[in-house]
Amino acid sequence: MNARTRSLGRSRRPYLADRPARRVAGLLAVATCLTLAGCGGTGAATATSTQAVAPPEPTTQQTTQTQATTVATTPAAAPTGPSPETTWTIHATNPGGYADRATITLGPVQHFSATDLPQCQQGDPQTDAEIPGTLTLTNETRGFSDQSGIQIMAIGALIADPNNCPGNGQLPAIVFSADGPLPYGQSITEKIWVIVTLYYDPNHPNGTPSMLKTAELQPKFVDNGAISTGPVQLSGPDAYGGLGGDLFLTSLGRR
Repeated sequence: MNARTRSLGRSRRPYLADRPARRVAGLLAVATCLTLAGCGGTGAATATSTQAVAPPEPTTQQTTQTQATTVATTPAAAPTGPSPETTWTIHATNPGGYADRATITLGPVQHFSATDLPQCQQGDPQTDAEIPGTLTLTNETRGFSDQSGIQIMAIGALIADPNNCPGNGQLPAIVFSADGPLPYGQSITEKIWVIVTLYYDPNHPNGTPSMLKTAELQPKFVDNGAISTGPVQLSGPDAYGGLGGDLFLTSLGRR
């Protein structure tokens, strides 16, 4: 009994002495297992742990900001389309006290058309430009009828109305007046055209706007057949005072 006991005691001592080493070995096995495959995991688990993570989708706010930045840095396209209309107004009072207002509207600049201007047979649709417009004359003499008119001369261009097309030695001017006395506050209107010759050429198929800087209209009121010498008030782009005023056509070349 005692011998067996001693024999068992001796056989247990080596086992107890090995326990720390076995515990370390077990911990190392667990650590290795976790590192390689998650302790019993398959190779797919290893592939999942090394797969690259895709970047997050941009938010709506980020996308909007990116688009706004792109638009802001894109160069603006050159302006296109027809030239604008331009309006000038001329007020005058003659020495007899009669007051008149004339309004001239022109635009846009376009190729000459014999259909629009059959009275101007000398125009060339390839090279010449026409600028259609209207001329309105209003009597502003309170309490009195007025039979004043207006003369418009063109410099650096030609001017035409439905019945006349200056050229062939004629003065580049038209005269517009009512057929009879015009009551206070009443107006009359007529179509007019300004013609700019050689405005188009192969080097300038869209026209030469710089030519309009030197083209002008000179309106002068006519009182009983004579040029009025009364004061003149002008409004409109590139308008300068004088006996009747100088109205340059520069603005018609802007786009």
